[in-house]
Amino acid sequence: APHGSNKARVGNIEVVGEDAVAVLDVLADEGLLVPWLGAASSGVMELRVVAEEGLQAQHVALRLRLPVGAEAAGGRWWQRRRWRYPAGLSVALLGPDGTGKSTVARACCKRLQHLFTGTHVQHLRPSVLPALQRLANPRQWGRPGGQMVVTDPHGKPAAGGLSSLLRLAYYSGDYLVGYVPRLYWPALQGRLVMFDRYHPDLLADPLRWRIGLPTLPRQLATRALPLPDLVVLLDGPAAMLHARKEELSPDEIARQLVVYRALVGRLSNGYVVSVEPAPELVVTAVCKLVVRRQAGMVRRRMQSFRGKESNS
Repeated sequence: APHGSNKARVGNIEVVGEDAVAVLDVLADEGLLVPWLGAASSGVMELRVVAEEGLQAQHVALRLRLPVGAEAAGGRWWQRRRWRYPAGLSVALLGPDGTGKSTVARACCKRLQHLFTGTHVQHLRPSVLPALQRLANPRQWGRPGGQMVVTDPHGKPAAGGLSSLLRLAYYSGDYLVGYVPRLYWPALQGRLVMFDRYHPDLLADPLRWRIGLPTLPRQLATRALPLPDLVVLLDGPAAMLHARKEELSPDEIARQLVVYRALVGRLSNGYVVSVEPAPELVVTAVCKLVVRRQAGMVRRRMQSFRGKESNS
């Protein structure tokens, strides 16, 4: 821990000025990862320290010296920094049927609930726009505004060319207009939002959407749409995934995995987690990715603070 007047210990951390970044580095070296929660106008920032083994949260107080005039301004400088480095996080879990996306998402939200102001699991898309099935027959839905349960994703054939194009445009619009209210705004509030599937499924599994367009228009659409802060592919052998869930053939699962791997491999915020180990190990691996992503946000926000203070 830093020497001198600075204090750095789990349960009570008090830091002044630039040394805050050094303290975070020390915590990381000791296996402690620190997600960002927010800042009060008094200059006291609330953090929660996480021990990597077991991911158990502990409340920690971190006191920093704010830039000149920041306290008098009611901490508005910190709030402006918060727009760039939100306290929460949005995560998309990708993978074919049988990888356990929804199970992993729920388990991660339960395990990490004390690190965020709230958690939420969302299926497939933001759903700011209703599903096309709802427009045609609302009785198919279990509750107003809810998500339909898909039991046979490839049970219906792809729509024609014009209908497929309209479907692509409609659902792309949902991802576009839904990004701020469903992903960015909850992150500003310190919430964790985990998606079971996301718009890369337009590339990997277009028949689920009844879209029969070639790869190019689907690729152009997905590249133009924003992604969550973290994208995780749950990967595994096609035969094993088929044994878990037999809705798709092994060949179709293998084809989807090839598309998912190529897509996630191009992303700077994309990671692959194998589902072959025990379920609790898979959940722990995904939770670590979430916490480490937040640790990076903390460092960038602290470094921006240090740069602002040095210019004051």
